[in-house]
Amino acid sequence: MTEQNSEFPFDIRHMEDGLVTRFTAQANIPHDPDIQPQIEGVESVMIGLPYGYCGGVRMALAATLAARKSNPNVRVGVNQPPVHNDDALKPLRDAGVETDSDLTGLSPGDIGIYSAHGSDARSRAEAGRRGLIVYDAACPFVTKTHHEIQRAAEKGSAVVYISFSSPGHPEAVAAKAAAEIAGTPLVFMSQESDISEILNSEEVKRHGRISVVGQTTNNSGRSEELADSLQARAAKKGLEIVNPYRVTDVCNTVRDRIMSAVSLVRLGLRSVVVVGSVKSQNTSEIADAAQLQAIERVRQRGPNDTCEIYIVNSWLQLPKLKGIVGVVSGASTPSENVEGIAEYLNPRSPVVYVGEDTDRGRTFQPSDPKLRRLMGVR
Repeated sequence: MTEQNSEFPFDIRHMEDGLVTRFTAQANIPHDPDIQPQIEGVESVMIGLPYGYCGGVRMALAATLAARKSNPNVRVGVNQPPVHNDDALKPLRDAGVETDSDLTGLSPGDIGIYSAHGSDARSRAEAGRRGLIVYDAACPFVTKTHHEIQRAAEKGSAVVYISFSSPGHPEAVAAKAAAEIAGTPLVFMSQESDISEILNSEEVKRHGRISVVGQTTNNSGRSEELADSLQARAAKKGLEIVNPYRVTDVCNTVRDRIMSAVSLVRLGLRSVVVVGSVKSQNTSEIADAAQLQAIERVRQRGPNDTCEIYIVNSWLQLPKLKGIVGVVSGASTPSENVEGIAEYLNPRSPVVYVGEDTDRGRTFQPSDPKLRRLMGVR
């Protein structure tokens, strides 16, 4: 199926008796626009929709550039990189935005932007007291989750937060801070084995009520299964779920990309490329979904079936592939990275697109009214 590329090594993991293999690039490298296609092209390429930036990433990048343009004579810093893809950050860095700043080095009159992953309202207020011009570029889906945490506190409910990333992920950290400000406990859940500990925790037993929310980049199907199990076991203990987990808690575009990845595997493709940063949680979730579907497929079809899943950011990292190749994109991956990989694969037939973009390529509007005015949106 492949001729391996030794110049850019992978972390390799074999699953289901070696019939499913996950290749994760050991490091991110930038997209190279000087694309050199495979001499012997693949049969065809199928690209899962949507690809390129999601609406929240487009908003965060546009908002940051608008802030930079609004006052070119001051420093502009972002409290943390707004996305986990260096190609996406390059236009900001080229414009002089300090994307790795924690804002502590900025002076009164400088601009501090809080990233798309969400932030602690106390930190934003403190930055304002220090004299910074503060903008909140949180993705609206993240802001919605913080509002649900506030409503949970008003109902006297503890919060269970479903997340498959580490508790140190910026979105998870922001959710924890939102719960602290609201005055309600938040506990993390990532697997079935967490449920007993959660239901027996003093915080949950003291409140007697549970609200369930989750990270916006979660695999919605995996999250729903976990939430359903929590709800069933909570009922046996007499604990009330006042706010059950909902599919709408997950970002539309991540759900669409996961569905496209699963569809490509179901079609029988033996190579699926997930384009994005190895540091990106949503990219990892997409690869996880493809991997789980591939394992199920080879169990049904037997040892004559195989599937390889690649996580790369650039066409340079791919080995020579054969047959029909599926390509899907993380939510913070530039579209040119995806198109570059399709060009590298040099298909003998036109590219085919699979899936649906329910956001229809729109850019989200920021929740921060100051940022909306700056960007000229209503």
